[in-house]
Amino acid sequence: MIKLIIKLEGTIKEFTKTESGNTAFYMIDKYGNTHYCFLTNSYRIGNPSDEIIIIGVSSKYKDKIRVEFAENITNYQRYEKKRKSSSIYWLSIFLILISIAILAYSIYYLITGDFGDLTDEENVEGITNLAFGIVCLVLALTLIITLIPLLYVQKKTLNFQNDVDKFIRTDGKGFSADEFIPYKNISSNIKAKEININDFIPSENLTTTSNAKYCSNCGEKLPQNIKFCPECGSRL
Repeated sequence: MIKLIIKLEGTIKEFTKTESGNTAFYMIDKYGNTHYCFLTNSYRIGNPSDEIIIIGVSSKYKDKIRVEFAENITNYQRYEKKRKSSSIYWLSIFLILISIAILAYSIYYLITGDFGDLTDEENVEGITNLAFGIVCLVLALTLIITLIPLLYVQKKTLNFQNDVDKFIRTDGKGFSADEFIPYKNISSNIKAKEININDFIPSENLTTTSNAKYCSNCGEKLPQNIKFCPECGSRL
């Protein structure tokens, strides 16, 4: 799936919510085009008719924009999507290295080990040692096969997340909560360096009522009993 980093400036038309209960809204950009934008939580970015600048992520083939950063010019509210931790990525690397070490040891143990006469029923120690080596080998292979796809997905997600962060950091002039700029001086090249989620107004009208399962990363409705989102590849 091709993802696009998009920057838009315009007006909030109306609020709605995603099927998973998160905040969503329709935005009319300065060229008169309407866009469907959604957050991955239930915080509200302002009110209808507010002027807003957003940086988001969109699929090339879907008319949905996941908001990564938003600046409400009218109410001076700011939002940045919570970033995924890299701890799972590094933990996966550590476990893969451990698994490779176990695999190498198991192969060496099975090749060089003296298990005696395996046809002798009284050779309990030799049979037990052989079984131990085989179990370690299978366990190591299972871990490696399981962790490599997870590592790939995590690396891909972190790389794209870094691209989004770089775009946010470099696109325009940064300012802190104590350095609000008068509306007439605000251009489309703006971003907020210091973000506080408490600057946002919780939505009293948006609650989660659906029992269906949705991806927290892209909002895609998910089949039952799956571990990865079929749309964006995020681990569930």
